[in-house]
Amino acid sequence: MSAKHFFSYVISLIFVVTALILFSAGTARLLEQTGIGISYITIITAVCAVTGFYTLVVASARGFRSSAEKISLFGLRFNNPVYDPEFEDVPQEEIKNIRSDNKALQNELAQLKEFTETLLHELELKDEELEDIQYVSETYIRHHKNSSRLIRTLMGLMADGGPGWVTEFYDNVLDESITVLHRDRADKSSTLFMADDGKLKMAAYHRVNLISVDTREFSPGEGFAGRIWETGEVELVNNINESSYFEGDFSPIHNYGSVIGLPVKINQATVGVLCIQSEGIDGFIEEDVDTLKFYADICGLAYYYDNMNVKIDAG
Repeated sequence: MSAKHFFSYVISLIFVVTALILFSAGTARLLEQTGIGISYITIITAVCAVTGFYTLVVASARGFRSSAEKISLFGLRFNNPVYDPEFEDVPQEEIKNIRSDNKALQNELAQLKEFTETLLHELELKDEELEDIQYVSETYIRHHKNSSRLIRTLMGLMADGGPGWVTEFYDNVLDESITVLHRDRADKSSTLFMADDGKLKMAAYHRVNLISVDTREFSPGEGFAGRIWETGEVELVNNINESSYFEGDFSPIHNYGSVIGLPVKINQATVGVLCIQSEGIDGFIEEDVDTLKFYADICGLAYYYDNMNVKIDAG
């Protein structure tokens, strides 16, 4: 036994004896005031007896719970009914340490749960980001395939030189142009206006009502298409209700929400306008403009080749 261990018992003995004397003296004085004459020695003896009895009862109960042996009583032996195979007679200090460790583990578990939730949230955000990247990548891959297909179609139609080949090619361009947009493509439509006798007339259309085709002609500066014809600049309007281009006679027959207009150019001359419409507001982003420029340019190429053939045929 170490010195610290020994002196801990000495100090505990002094503390307990002092406490018993003070408690018994105070209790004896109170009892004397009530007319009960009991010495403090008797009180000390009673306290020690009760404490010892309680200690024996607790120790016996722990012994019964931890022992699988049969109980012998007055010559009788019977199974221990209170035996608990999971019970361990653990010192209080060890229990205290276990509780402290358990509390620390619970705190660490709470921190781990919080970290896990944060990590899952970041993974969800990263998953959404990757989905967006995949969607954009698929859009550009589709644009590349469309471009190759349209160029092959143009070469084939020019080689055949059949009547109406330009209109057929324009229809192909409009069909392909709405498949490379970054947002919902299901509500998109497209129209192509080309210059003819000083007017901008609809040369081809996709998912547009026939009434719109017959009634839409523009002079330079008139309406949305006429404005682009005049300026030769790209226009993106994500809310046509806030634009002056769609007022009065130039308001859309259908309830479009947004529109992109791109000039069809040969060198610096604007010979047409390609328009992509969306039924919803904010149906386009700036990246759509970069993608759609190709479709406007290839319409210009077909227009130029057709006019060149007309001039050759005219001599």
